[in-house]
Amino acid sequence: LEEWKIYGKYAPIQCDATHPCPDTPCMTWVCLNPGPSGQCKYTPFNCDDGDACTTDSCDPATNQCVHKAKSSCSCTTHADCESPDDVCLKVGTDQACSVGDTCQCTPICPANEPTCKPLYVLAGLPMNIPDNNPLGASLTRTVVSAEAKGVLKRLWVKVQTEHPAMGDLKADLCHGGTCVTLHNHTGGSVPGFWHVYSYDPADGPGSLVDFLGLGVDGDWTLKLYDLVQGDSGKLLNWTLYVVTVDCFEDADCDDGNKCTVDTCDQEGLPVQVDALPLMGQPGGGGGTCKHTAIQCAPSSDPCFGEQCNPSTGQCEPMAQPNGTPCDDHLFCTVNDTCQNGQCRSGPARDCSSLNDPKHCVVGSCNEDLDLCVQTQAPENSVCDDNNVCTDVDRCNAQGQCIGSVTPPGVCPCQTDLDCDDKDLCNGTMKCDLNTHMCVVDQGPKDCGPASGPCKVMRCIPSTGQCVEQNALPGTPCEDGLYCTVGDTCQLGGVCQGTGTRTALP
Repeated sequence: LEEWKIYGKYAPIQCDATHPCPDTPCMTWVCLNPGPSGQCKYTPFNCDDGDACTTDSCDPATNQCVHKAKSSCSCTTHADCESPDDVCLKVGTDQACSVGDTCQCTPICPANEPTCKPLYVLAGLPMNIPDNNPLGASLTRTVVSAEAKGVLKRLWVKVQTEHPAMGDLKADLCHGGTCVTLHNHTGGSVPGFWHVYSYDPADGPGSLVDFLGLGVDGDWTLKLYDLVQGDSGKLLNWTLYVVTVDCFEDADCDDGNKCTVDTCDQEGLPVQVDALPLMGQPGGGGGTCKHTAIQCAPSSDPCFGEQCNPSTGQCEPMAQPNGTPCDDHLFCTVNDTCQNGQCRSGPARDCSSLNDPKHCVVGSCNEDLDLCVQTQAPENSVCDDNNVCTDVDRCNAQGQCIGSVTPPGVCPCQTDLDCDDKDLCNGTMKCDLNTHMCVVDQGPKDCGPASGPCKVMRCIPSTGQCVEQNALPGTPCEDGLYCTVGDTCQLGGVCQGTGTRTALP
């Protein structure tokens, strides 16, 4: 034996307890279904440090997370922030940046207030501040309900000025009859001021707390004074940032309609003015307005009843608006409506589906039976005697359809097809080639006797089917009683005598 070989097929184990997955930089792994069918699943390292001002990544060379500061987040003053709606704050606080602090640009509207809305001043800027003038200068921002509505829950005010000495300046904000002093000659000879005021603090007198619960719409006026002679400056920018709710109390929900009960449905307790949140902290309180209609006593009259008077809030007897649906309790009228507090009958009920012009029968409404019934058509009514060679067919006084014979040549035919009147009851018509007139080839359909003296058998022309119908009222009949005379058919197909037989002497 010089050589021998063994051939086989096997599946290598991917991963299990003794065969770990190969390490990959900046990845963690887990073995799914350990064994011959095991699979290695890799997940990137989570290097997020929760700091919006760092760029987080993993270094494959060291297999470690690296956090690099973003240049856009670094700031020392509000003016360093690119967005007009950002403010430079000490990291992790709502305090303005001071020397030596690590600061970053932070949105004035906090993330926990998604409805916070900036209301920019779009005209009148920059505004000159007159030097040493007690009248000062003012700029008004009018807020309309299309921009923001409801009552104030939170408020921030951004003010930016250009002036050699901010200690010369005083700034007041007024709205709805309330005025608050934002800046009161503080800051000494520091140039200008760029500040965002939250609920507190403000230089006073007053605080932004004083605006809590006021409606946001209307005029907001910022007034600036320079009461020290020697230099002047400008108002460069000011903006309101507002968070509103429907209401804090029931009075905020008055819709002007005295026929509604207006309430403020609050989710939790109202905000206390001595414990208001500062910028960046969660706010609370406020609710949703509910307007519940005052219910008046129901009325059995659909056209006149108790209704609430919007001017008084009282239930008073009033007519329903003209056109309100009602019911005059008559079967033979439809679509009745209220008119000036009364139910007026609508149009007559349509019984035309029972019209049968071939038999001088029309549909009419019977109020006593609450039904549409068939009655004899008036004399001279238009009808159809089913004879193609007659013209001007009219009903006579006996309810028969009589037609006038047309002149010769008016009703010619060439083939049997010319004589087909689509009536499956009057027999098969053919064309008499001698006279070129349509004649009956096979007699009319025999529907046989009816089931009673006031029943008649009728053939439906469109289908050729026989149906039993009630005989017309007044048709002579025999009720089978010897002691009655003048028997005639009544409504509903009943035979009834109209008199009593006189007894023999």
